[in-house]
Amino acid sequence: MLLKLIFVVWQILFLILATSAVRNNKHVDTDINVDLNESYQTFQGFGSFICNHNVFYEHKDREIFLEALYGPSGLQLSVIRSSIDANITDCMTFDFIIVLKDRHEIWIQQQAKQKYNVSRFIASTWSPPYEWKSRKGENTGKNGNHLKSEHYTDFANYLSNFTEEYKKLGLELYAISPQNEPEY
Repeated sequence: MLLKLIFVVWQILFLILATSAVRNNKHVDTDINVDLNESYQTFQGFGSFICNHNVFYEHKDREIFLEALYGPSGLQLSVIRSSIDANITDCMTFDFIIVLKDRHEIWIQQQAKQKYNVSRFIASTWSPPYEWKSRKGENTGKNGNHLKSEHYTDFANYLSNFTEEYKKLGLELYAISPQNEPEY
């Protein structure tokens, strides 16, 4: 079961990478030369995004999934990217634990850290809190919907508070991205 799950996950990852590399239907011959004596950068890990994993969190075999993703007999992922919810009731006190999807993300991250020594956590926001945007209630940045300039400092404090709340949960953020997809 575990090996089959790992195989399926690798197939999906391969398909995603293969299809994202194709820009058009033209075939181009390419030679790749690897010089093992030359280093250009250090690879610091491979990870996954864990937003909206309610099914995973509530599944009776969730420990098997954790092992398949982060464990020594699984993919051994070492980076987890999660979301920063824009629809939080009190943006400055961060009572975000009550949001079900956040509980799922936090549980996965805590388990991966405790059981598999995962230590790189990245958080991304899809949007500033809706009440601070020019079109309140909209997640998108289309049609001129943007963070109002009078809330720039609020948004910076919001991200800072999120980081501090994560620390209280035993999760030290490696990086934070204030915007997921700039074109939206």
